[in-house]
Amino acid sequence: MNGAAYVAAVWDLCSMAMQKGFAGINVDYPSCREALVQCAHEHGLLVWVYTLSESGMFPAYAGMKLDAVSTLDVSATATLRERMRAAL
Repeated sequence: MNGAAYVAAVWDLCSMAMQKGFAGINVDYPSCREALVQCAHEHGLLVWVYTLSESGMFPAYAGMKLDAVSTLDVSATATLRERMRAAL
């Protein structure tokens, strides 16, 4: 799904989650784009992404300001996260 259709689907998802009283949304990483994170945060929702298969994927998703990421490579991703924090 691309462009306007994706943005419309994201708006519907976030609106429904907020109306139902959800604290956030949990999406498969390929479905997660900056527009989704921004819309969710504008609706007061947290955004969690599952499941990054390798730590090298982490920087792209961390740059989206996600609230949480699940990963199969916990140790390497945690090390990368600390390096990224130290570089700020």
